[in-house]
This record gives sequence, C-alpha cells and structure tokens, in this order.
Amino acid sequence: MKSILVPTFPDGSQEAVYECAIGLARRNAGHVGGISIDTPLGLVALDGFVAQGDLAFVQQREAEIEASSAKIFNRAMTEAGLSPAGQGQPSFAWIERTTGPRLTIAEHARVYDVTVLPLPRRDGTVGSSIVLDECLFESGRPVLVVPPGQGANFGKHVVIAWNNSSETARTVSHGMGLLKAAEKITVLGIDDIGVRGPPAAALTEHLLRYGLPVTNVKVELGSRSIGQAFQEETTRVGGDLMFKGAYTQSRLRQMIFGGATAHLLAKATVPMLMAH
Repeated sequence: MKSILVPTFPDGSQEAVYECAIGLARRNAGHVGGISIDTPLGLVALDGFVAQGDLAFVQQREAEIEASSAKIFNRAMTEAGLSPAGQGQPSFAWIERTTGPRLTIAEHARVYDVTVLPLPRRDGTVGSSIVLDECLFESGRPVLVVPPGQGANFGKHVVIAWNNSSETARTVSHGMGLLKAAEKITVLGIDDIGVRGPPAAALTEHLLRYGLPVTNVKVELGSRSIGQAFQEETTRVGGDLMFKGAYTQSRLRQMIFGGATAHLLAKATVPMLMAH
C-alpha cells in the first residue's frame, strides 16, 4: 500500500492513526495524503440544503477548520521525518478542499490504496462514524480502522475473520500487500456462521498458492456473538491486525439487531482492514 489517505480531525485526537499511516508509508516508500473532514454544517452544504445567505458563513468556518487540520497534519508528518511530496520518499501532502469542486472524502479516496481512520468515538461525536461509512460504501477502497494506542506496530500476524462472504473476500484482495509482508496469517473460521460460501480451509488453500505463511483455525461460536468471537479469538492467537468484511448484513439491520461489524467498530482492540 503506497498511497494512504488520512482524514484529519481539527482536535488532533488521532495519534494512533498518524502512527499507522506513517508506518505504512515507511514500509512501502509510500505517500500520505491529509484531508480535512467535513463538519455537520459542511455536509449539509454539500447536499445543497444551506441557504445562499448562510453559505458564506459555512465556507468561512470550513476554511478555518481546514487550516487548523492542515497545521496538525503537516506537523505530525514533518516530526516523523516524512518529506513534502516531490522531495523524497516516504512523502506527504495536504489536499486542499477550499479551492475548486469540493469532492467528498470518499471520492478523493478512490485514488488511494487505503483510508486510515480512528475507531468511531464513543462520546457521541458523529464525524468519525460518518466518514467511515462514507468511505466503506462510496470509495471502492478499503478502510484501515485504528483503535487508540494501536498504531505503532501491526501486521506481523494477520487474522482473517472469515465468514464466507464477498465483503471479506474483497478485503482479502485489497490487503494482499499486507498479507505478503506478514510473518504469520491465520484464517479464522467459526462453525455455523456467515453466508453461503467456501469455508476457511478453502481460503487457506488459496493463500498457500502464493507461498504465504497461512494456517487455518476453526472454533465454535458457543454462547458468544459473532463479533465477540472474532475479537476474542484474534486476541487468543496473538493477532495484531484483523481483516474483516464490513456489513455483510445491512447497516439498518445492524443498527436494530446488532452484528459483527457493529460490535467490532465499538470494541476492537487491534487495527482492522475493512471493505464492503
């Protein structure tokens, strides 16, 4: 993964995300692009629901937030030793959103290998969860979700939370670069879950054809939820990065009844590569 997009929050509360993105850039002589998130007012303006008289105020506020976010991002990249774009590798650059057509973050993400985001906050802040869903469903690219304090070292032992689905298959395809760099890969299958599709052993056989250090582990669900089981078993085998297909069930169903994706986005303890 040579091109990494980092949506930046103006409060600067994403140290683990920066560590994760910088680590990827260093491993792959890559490039980190920083971009300002949309405020709730900015999201409404993008949809055309702000009156013309209020638009100037919204644009001014968005510009202030972007300037603050750019300062935070550029300082973090410089202190980590990355070079401005065009001056060496690994590199970084800030994406200006106040000039020209204002694309969404997900639209920008379509020309990056991965978007790195923090685990959605539990304090009710909506920004991170909105950006996450937008990127999962609209970018066509994977998202790397990073819990607090987990950005420095990851990817030596990848656990693939296999539920037989096209979403997880897509995550595996997007993450082949990370799999090839891993020291160990565990394909984790759980009895009697998931959609109809090939079992974990079949995915293991597929990855062995690439010469990857992969093994297959099959466990019982027991009284646990699927998300809880994936989380606990990843910890048990010592995984430091999980591959997880996002929203095999619909978002609405997960909001009402819960689901593995919702559980992990609330309680994950290791970084997760996710795709829909």
